Amino acid sequence: MGFKKCFLSVCSHQIRFFLTLITGMELICFGVNGFSNKAFADWEMSTMNSQMNGRNSPAHVGVLSIRPWLDADKTLAAIDIGGIVGTSDGIIAEMAPGHVSLMDPKKGQKVWTYLGEVPVSAPILLSRDMVFVAFADGSVVRLDRRTGSVNWKSNIPSLVARSMTVSGGKLYFVTGAQELGALDVQTGKQEWIVDTAKSVGIQIRTGAAPLIDDGMVILGTNGGRLEGFDAKTGIRSFSSSLGSVEGRFSDIIANPLILGQLIIVARYDGLVAAFDRRNPDKAPIWKVRVAPVTEAKTFAGGVYMTTATGELISMNPKDGTILWKTKVGDSLSVLELRETSVLVSGPAGIVAQLDRGTGALQWKEFLDTKIIQLPIYFDDALWFSTGLGNLYGYSIK
Repeated sequence: MGFKKCFLSVCSHQIRFFLTLITGMELICFGVNGFSNKAFADWEMSTMNSQMNGRNSPAHVGVLSIRPWLDADKTLAAIDIGGIVGTSDGIIAEMAPGHVSLMDPKKGQKVWTYLGEVPVSAPILLSRDMVFVAFADGSVVRLDRRTGSVNWKSNIPSLVARSMTVSGGKLYFVTGAQELGALDVQTGKQEWIVDTAKSVGIQIRTGAAPLIDDGMVILGTNGGRLEGFDAKTGIRSFSSSLGSVEGRFSDIIANPLILGQLIIVARYDGLVAAFDRRNPDKAPIWKVRVAPVTEAKTFAGGVYMTTATGELISMNPKDGTILWKTKVGDSLSVLELRETSVLVSGPAGIVAQLDRGTGALQWKEFLDTKIIQLPIYFDDALWFSTGLGNLYGYSIK
């Protein structure tokens, strides 16, 4: 299997890099720094009104370049772990390693900047006027969205390695060592932290956040199991196996889904299973095999999944039968659902829109480089961020 992209970064206490394979999956390993400090010295905001070299789709509304220096240099596959968060007054992003800013793209100005000492290690989380940022030294800070002032700073044993969740006055996080924990959102005090599973040497990086349901924290682990914990105490509630593993990677990198009385979960080896929500520790109600699943979402009673082989799948949640399946291109990992359409994208830079009812392809185009995160909403459009710091905006029905 050939290599496609790589990003090298240095952390003060843990050195790691993310290696993106030709399939689009990201592995957590070790490495060194490949960027110069000078490159991160300044930034500027610009809007490009070109036709994107003739690749303009009917839904395209524009391009925002938030890191022109990176786009000009065409640095190899910069992976923006912190992502970009859309707000009512701008976008929040890690503009340089550890430097998190609220930017007004219309004025091209920074509203505020928080200067962290090491890079961000997980997607930035916005909850009302609270901004939560996790850093590679194991620290987590809560910032005020309007001013950027620090409400609190907390230190945990290991860096946060996936998306966080706010629920019931707690901030839930998962570390690279497979620990699940909870912080008080008002004080930053650590409520509890527990081991969720035996840590494996090589993991596929997941964006799936802890799922909160009826007083439980539900987590799909890198070991391929579905685990449940009491949201108040962290005591394990259940531990369920989906079934035998096929292939090297059984990581659960897609979000587990709650649909009626079902918990539906999919692994990277392609095993999809449904558990009874009332008895999740029992054997699955049904399970099927598909291509390696990278993301899953539910909408209007249906289940939709993207795969590492470039497919979009519509599945019947009652028994797991496939309603339709469309091959879009290379690996897909981003999925956004609307009333009549589905917007998908992935590491190869594909953005495509399909009919939600039939899977028919409506349009497809290729952007400048790897799509690195979930899209954001800003200025009445849906924006996809690439590894070169460009945001491509689309309207979607």
